[in-house]
Amino acid sequence: MIFRRLAQHLKEQNWTAIAIEFVLLVLGVFLGIQVANWNVERENRHREADFIARLNQDFERIDARLETSSAKWQMNLTSANQLLADYKAYKQHGQWPRNKSAMLFDLNNITSTANPGPRAATYEEMLSTAQLGVLRSPRLRDALRDYDTLAVRGAALHATLQQRVEPFRPQILAHLQFDTGLTIDALRATTQSQPGPLRADYFNDVDLDSLAADPSTHTMLTMHASTFLDQILVAFRQRERTEAVLALLAENDENGKGGAP
Repeated sequence: MIFRRLAQHLKEQNWTAIAIEFVLLVLGVFLGIQVANWNVERENRHREADFIARLNQDFERIDARLETSSAKWQMNLTSANQLLADYKAYKQHGQWPRNKSAMLFDLNNITSTANPGPRAATYEEMLSTAQLGVLRSPRLRDALRDYDTLAVRGAALHATLQQRVEPFRPQILAHLQFDTGLTIDALRATTQSQPGPLRADYFNDVDLDSLAADPSTHTMLTMHASTFLDQILVAFRQRERTEAVLALLAENDENGKGGAP
């Protein structure tokens, strides 16, 4: 319609009407673009809010897992150090300083491990679908990238650390007796009754004489202790990154603006 009127005005050389029609045309196009941009921006802000909520859930779970894993590795390190002290005392005095039950508790500890912090599922989704740009805060994007990089490296390092102690596992098990009477209900009752990090006692006896006579005992315990310490350090760095992400997510959620551009 407007183009037909514009053509008619051109024929009539009605320059005033032509100018008015042209302004109306440009204004209509401009307003249309603005409305479209506003709708896109509004949709982006909805997606941003959804991503922030999901990322917050992911990182709260990751932080909780890292807290549990750190506590488990700290418990393992304490056990390995105590067993090293026991072994040193045995070599000096010819007898173990603690009873079998106490040593068996620590030996059960060092035969199990925990998992490192995983990647955030929502961040992986945003990467794969090129949605990171929806987050307006560059600080948040950088923090997410930093954690993800460390999570990937942490998983690789965890596998390397596991391989480092794996050759010593048969040497530990050679001195332990597996509890063949274990059931799921017994394990559940044990783990529920014990405070602190999750643990399960799979072994109910240890041959302390053979443990003392094994020439690899000191190396085996030292390797486990150093490995647990390395895992604690990795988890500590991951928790630093996790807490940084959670702080920025809280900041973005609080102001409702997605951060500064």
